Amino acid sequence: MVLCSSLWGMEDVERGLFAPLLLDYYDLPSRLKQCFSYYAFLPKNYVFYIDNLISMWMAQGYIDSKENMDMEIIATEDFENLAMRSFFKDFEKDEDNVKIINCKMHDIVHDFAQLMSKIECFTINSHMELGSYYKNVRHLQLKILRVAKFPKSIYSAKNLRSLIFEYQSDYNLSNLFQHFRCLRMKRVKVCDMLKELPNAVENFIHLRYLDLINYCGDRLPETICNLCNLKFLKIII
Repeated sequence: MVLCSSLWGMEDVERGLFAPLLLDYYDLPSRLKQCFSYYAFLPKNYVFYIDNLISMWMAQGYIDSKENMDMEIIATEDFENLAMRSFFKDFEKDEDNVKIINCKMHDIVHDFAQLMSKIECFTINSHMELGSYYKNVRHLQLKILRVAKFPKSIYSAKNLRSLIFEYQSDYNLSNLFQHFRCLRMKRVKVCDMLKELPNAVENFIHLRYLDLINYCGDRLPETICNLCNLKFLKIII
C-alpha cells in the first residue's frame, strides 16, 4: 500500500477535517515540519522508541547543532514540542515516570502526516511497482514475501534517503547494495535470519544509520569500516 493515502486530499483540509492539525503544522518551524512529516514513513499504529526516532532524525540531518548544546538534547526537545501538541498517544515512560520511552501517533494525525509528505514517503509490497512519477521518493518501506519477485522499479528512486527493507525470501542483498548510494538510514529485517552482511555495504558512502534485525552472523564485513559517515549501528540478534 502506498503511504500517500488515497482517502485524503487537500479538499479534506479545506472542508475542515484537518483544519486544527493544519494550524498546528503551519505553526511549526521548518525543522519540526520535517521531523513531523517523517512519521509518514512509519506504519500506522507503529510503536516507536524515542531514542531510535531521534537517531533517524539526526541521520537525515534534521537536527541543527547549537553552541554548547548536544544534538540529542535538541532532538529530545523537538520531540517534546511535538508531543505537547497532542500528536501522540499510548505513552510508556521510564520507572521514574519522567522520560517517555515509546508511544504511537494518533491515526488521524498519521493520515495528516501522509498527506503533508506528498510523494516523498511510500510503503510497497513485492507485487507492486513504483510509477515513473515516484522517482523522487525519499523514504521507502519495502516488504518482500517468500518466493516473491523483487520490484526492480525501485532502482529508479535515485534520491532515496531512508529504506526499511523487510523480506522473507532468498533475495541476494548484494544486488540491493549496488544501488541507493544516497541512503542515510537503512533498516534490514529478515523474518528468518540474516546470516551475513555483504561487502557491498561499503557502497552506502552517505549512510549514517544502520539497523540489522535478526542478524546471526558471527562478524561484520571489514568493508563496513569504509562507512565514514556512519554514526548509529544497531544490531538485534
